[in-house]
Amino acid sequence: MGRYPSRIRRWADSRGSMPMAVLLTLAGVSVTAAAAPVVLRQDTETRQTVSQGRELDAAQAGLAAAQGRIRAATRTDRPTVLDRTRLLCGSPLTATLDPGVAGAVAARYHVEIEYFGTDPLTSGAARIACAAGGGPVTAPSYARIRSWGALVGTGDIKTPAVSRYLGGTYAFDTVRGGFDATLPRQIALYSPPQTVLGTLASLASPILGAFMRQRLCLDIGTDARVPAAGTPVRARTCGPSDRLRQNFLYRSDMSIVHAGSYGADKPMCLDAGAVHAAGVTVTLQPCATGADGWRHRWYYNATNNFEGVRPHAGARAEDQLDGFCLNRGGSAFTLGGAGDYPLILGSRAARDCGKEIPVGLMTIDVLSDLVNAFEGYSLQVFSYLDDVGPGLADELPPADCAAELGRPCRISQLANVGLRSMCLEYREGEMYGPMATKECAEAPATAERDVEQTWRVPMPAAGQTSVTGPIYQVGADGKTYCLSSSEGSFSQVFGLVIALATINPYWPDFAGRVACSPKTVTGSGPQVWRIRAETGDPANRYRIESLSTGRCLSVGEESDIGQPSLASLLNSLVKTITSLLGNEMVVPLDPFVYEWTGTHNSLKVVMKPCTSSDRQKWAGPAGGPTPTYTASTDTPEPTGPRPLRDIGGEDPAGAAG
Repeated sequence: MGRYPSRIRRWADSRGSMPMAVLLTLAGVSVTAAAAPVVLRQDTETRQTVSQGRELDAAQAGLAAAQGRIRAATRTDRPTVLDRTRLLCGSPLTATLDPGVAGAVAARYHVEIEYFGTDPLTSGAARIACAAGGGPVTAPSYARIRSWGALVGTGDIKTPAVSRYLGGTYAFDTVRGGFDATLPRQIALYSPPQTVLGTLASLASPILGAFMRQRLCLDIGTDARVPAAGTPVRARTCGPSDRLRQNFLYRSDMSIVHAGSYGADKPMCLDAGAVHAAGVTVTLQPCATGADGWRHRWYYNATNNFEGVRPHAGARAEDQLDGFCLNRGGSAFTLGGAGDYPLILGSRAARDCGKEIPVGLMTIDVLSDLVNAFEGYSLQVFSYLDDVGPGLADELPPADCAAELGRPCRISQLANVGLRSMCLEYREGEMYGPMATKECAEAPATAERDVEQTWRVPMPAAGQTSVTGPIYQVGADGKTYCLSSSEGSFSQVFGLVIALATINPYWPDFAGRVACSPKTVTGSGPQVWRIRAETGDPANRYRIESLSTGRCLSVGEESDIGQPSLASLLNSLVKTITSLLGNEMVVPLDPFVYEWTGTHNSLKVVMKPCTSSDRQKWAGPAGGPTPTYTASTDTPEPTGPRPLRDIGGEDPAGAAG
């Protein structure tokens, strides 16, 4: 019974609970009313955060799309090199993004791209104007990308109240001369050649060749794009030609530059120190200019050496050759196989520079191997692939020969436009086809040029686009010789015999030279040529045409080589035999080829029907300049994804200004 009262007492204590309940209810309603704006505000901020996130995503998508457009603006023939005409310029990049949810508001972006030659964040950076045909008027180094994202469907998307803004800079990789650093650009040491008689003789001498013949190229031992300063340069077995370790450029300032570092705009040059001396090791160093520029100038002289210059602080025009040349260390008598030798300096005093290969040696295979073993031509004589050069390639001012010819005339090399490192040269000692394209010899002055590459060429009068007359040279014997569209009779007969013996119906019509008196050469004979300058017609400008045959002075095309004949069959057989012996014979028995290095083929100069081929065009006093690797021809390269750098505190509202 005692428990009941207590219950009652408790109920009794709750008699005042109703007012309290009412009070609490009113307080609860008041709190709820006060909390409602907070809930509503939190919901609104959540929607705004989602909205701004989508706007930001849209702006980011615009940046990605802009980068994709830049990376896609490449040349069709060389997909790693920029075609600036394909860059978006002057027009915005816009798109509407699919929201992915039915009924949802779509986001859109608006992107503007501007191009600069210098970093757009630096003071005074000026925008590059857009060309009428598309793209910037000059190749850019930077692109400034600005992107706005918004959910609004119309109106000015760049208004800060309705959009989110992102911006950044795109830095282009820069390559010089519009080239791919992995293209074949090997510089090779001399290796005894195989020509017609040499290839025939090689059937009896492949074993000798396997023990004595090596194919060596300049090599830095790493495929790093920018090798470290002090990296030694060596002569190693020529490998795959797309490797950066063996790819170099020979620039118009006479420097030999590692191609990868040049493409990265951090050029590393061959350097033999501040004092040239025999035995000094050659390394890579940052390319110098000004007072130290002489250290990196190497002239490819008339005996096919790379020769240095005496120290001086002046311009290249003041250069004087110093008698020290690039040499391979070791002995010319090798035991075949893989080679690895230091690159050092040799001196003229020790006959390690300026040693000329004897006339006629090229045609006798066994003799060329033996003589090289004792004379060491393979230690100092170099050749290089066409894309290495062109060095000066006829950039020296031509001398005047008007007094000699009695009419406007210039003394110059004739560099082939299609093979920009190669010049027209008379190769004495060749039993047929003595006119060939060889690496352009370089010298500090025109008067010091190789006489076999120096030609006197008539010049068109003012206002004319062509002129007719003889093209001639003064030989080492002091006599005058004219370029002829018909080679000497003995050579033609010899060529006919070889053609019949090798069952070769593709025997070419060789150009040659004959003794002459230029002032008396007239009419339309084989010594009279039409020399064309800039005609306004890309098909015929810079051609040299024979008046007697109507054909053009031409370098053989690659398609001319290896035409079906007994010669090509014999060559395949010889190459197979020598490869089984661990050696490679790369010289074909082919009338279009003048092979002398064992690394690549120089081509004979022949007369062919006139076409628009650049191999029928000659850059000289009446012709256009050959391409050179100079800073003025830098070309940006959009290779692979590039990081966008934050523009920082830029005001997006003024982005269009």
